[in-house]
Order: sequence, then C-alpha cells, then structure tokens
Amino acid sequence: MQETIIGIIVILTSTILTLFLVAVVYINKYFREKVVSQQQLFSAIVEAQEIERQAISNNIHDELGGILTSTKITISVLLENPDLSSEVKSKMTQLYNDLGTASSIARNASNSLSPTSINRYGLKGALSDLCDRLTQNGIAVNFSFQLSVDLPENIQINLYRIINEAINNSLKYAHATELYVIVQDKVQNRVQVKIGDNGIGFNWNEMLKKSKSKGLQNMYNRCKLINADLHVESTPETGTHIQILFHL
Repeated sequence: MQETIIGIIVILTSTILTLFLVAVVYINKYFREKVVSQQQLFSAIVEAQEIERQAISNNIHDELGGILTSTKITISVLLENPDLSSEVKSKMTQLYNDLGTASSIARNASNSLSPTSINRYGLKGALSDLCDRLTQNGIAVNFSFQLSVDLPENIQINLYRIINEAINNSLKYAHATELYVIVQDKVQNRVQVKIGDNGIGFNWNEMLKKSKSKGLQNMYNRCKLINADLHVESTPETGTHIQILFHL
C-alpha cells in the first residue's frame, strides 16, 4: 500500500513538473512572439511614417519652394524698373526679404520631415547640414564623421532620426549650449555613434515612464529596429551622453 502511494506521488509530481515546464516553454514562446509582433508593428508604422513624411517633404520642397523661388525672381525683376517710386520699391524689397525668410523656413521644414540630403549626400551630408544649421543658431557643435563603410538607407534614416531627437531633447529640455556628434568605425565590424551635451541632464528611466517621453521611447524603438545597443548617461554635472553601438 505504501509503495502504491509513493508511486502515485511520484507520478503526480512528475506530471506537475512536466506541466510546469510546458507552461514555461509556452509562456516564453508567447512573449517572444509578442515582442517580435510588436517590433514588426513598430517597423511597419515607422515605414509608413517615413513614406508620408517623404511625400509631404517633396510637396514643400518642390511645389511650395518652387512658388516662393519664382515669386522672388519676379520681384527682383520688377525692382529693376526705374519708374518705381521709392515707397513702392521699399515695400517690394521688404516683400522680397520676407519671401527669402519663408523659403528658408520651408527648406528647414522639408528637411525636418524627411532629410532629402541623405539621398543626395548620405548620412554624413545630412548630419553636416543639421550641425551647420545649429551653428548658425548659436549652438557650438563638435561634429566628427569617420565611417569607412556605406550604411543601408534604412539604417541611415533611423540613425538620423535618433540623433536629431537626441539633439532636440538637449536643446529643449537640457538647455544645452554645446553639443557633440561622433560617428565612427570600431573594431570587429561595429559602428559607434556618440551624442552629448553640456546641459542640465535628466533621469533616463524616469523620463521613459512619463507621457512626455515619446521622443525618448522612439529613440529606443528605432535602436531596436536596427539591432543597436543604446546607452545613456545623464547627470546635472556632466550633461547627457548617449552611445549607440551596432554590428554591420
């Protein structure tokens, strides 16, 4: 009788253990598939956003930009008319200057929506253009690009978006006045990107929990899309320093 009870206990224990292991395997598989599904969904959303941004950017650049340019040319021709009164000429000159400002705003909006310079000059050209605009606005930028390989277009776009978001955070929240952007080769076929500032710093984990941290979450998700590791160090004394590292 005792042996029978022991046998039943062993069988029950084995059955429970087997069911437990099956449950663990099933749960792990479920969460892996869920993570993959979420990544695929985010990838599809990002791709759709890029297509939409590209279309809007092209409209601003080609259509609106073309109208502004042709109008400026027309006004410049009219300004050469010697019969214009000084008052009319002054107003037309002001209008010409305003159109120049509008053209600059349209160009910046187009580049923000979709960095067309990536298609023309690659990631280096797009980042150089971005840093030049920051410098013109009084922000000190140390930019270094030492990359000996050509990155796929989707990686270039995602890296540009990540770097641009990091810079926007530095200016908007950290009140930085100095920035650095470094893109370089590392050993073992790896690429390293560094972005940093002299701002007031923030708590990365706390910011990710807040509703206002959508930009930070997008940075993290875009890094996952290109299989990159994202490391953030931020303190009030030393500002924020971000490192992105991935294998080609």
